[in-house]
Amino acid sequence: MLIDPTFQVIVLPLCAFSVGVFSTISGLGGSLLLVSTLTLLCGTSPTTAISTTLAAMIGMALIGTFRHHRLGHLHLRVALTMLIAALPASYGGRLLLHGLHARWPTSLDAALRLIFIVLMAAIVLAALWRRGSRWRRRSLGPSQSPAASPFPQGFQTAALVLTGLGAGLLAGLLSLGGGLLTVPVLTALLGYPAPVAIGTSIALMAPMAIAATLPSWGSHALDWPLLALLLLGSVPGALLGPSLLAPALKLCRARQAARAQAEVHEEQP
Repeated sequence: MLIDPTFQVIVLPLCAFSVGVFSTISGLGGSLLLVSTLTLLCGTSPTTAISTTLAAMIGMALIGTFRHHRLGHLHLRVALTMLIAALPASYGGRLLLHGLHARWPTSLDAALRLIFIVLMAAIVLAALWRRGSRWRRRSLGPSQSPAASPFPQGFQTAALVLTGLGAGLLAGLLSLGGGLLTVPVLTALLGYPAPVAIGTSIALMAPMAIAATLPSWGSHALDWPLLALLLLGSVPGALLGPSLLAPALKLCRARQAARAQAEVHEEQP
């Protein structure tokens, strides 16, 4: 069921605002929600939705990066290391998408719509499965206490470059911000604090989005009215999100402590 064009003026900025808050507070791009909304609810072609969402991510990510940098959540060396592979990968991914669309436009649009539906369903199921799990409780440890990585420096550099490569391909092909890869690698594998991993992940989005948008610039793949509506909501959301990160982590840790205390009481005879 498609949204009436009149309601798009209201729905799209609200959706983009929520994505701006969510992405800058979690490090996950949130662009999947925007692309899915444009394709499944607004009737936009998947390639146009991907290009337009990527362009909107530029403004949102720049604002979010500035705010996280002011809060001390940005690790510049880590971001630059990942960008070594992320920039060419995002540009190459977008060229590949354009080549595939030129050869099989109808089949590719149908396949992309199916991919977005499957990804949205997978994210919902993963969120339900991980709710209250031990993995989630470990990942939200003290936000300002860095943990030493057990891996040598060479391994860490290689992991960052490979993570940037994967994040760039996701950005170029599907308009995904790459946070699904970068945040878990930085926190669970390399031991960076959650706020630093989130801020650094946000810092990758703008350069990757610029590189992935270049092949679409000046073409019909960008929908400028839709882009304006997305920026109208995402930029204010990106301004607000980083300020909510510390209270959100504090609340999560308080809930985890209360849950752990309740489990201890339950185990006692």
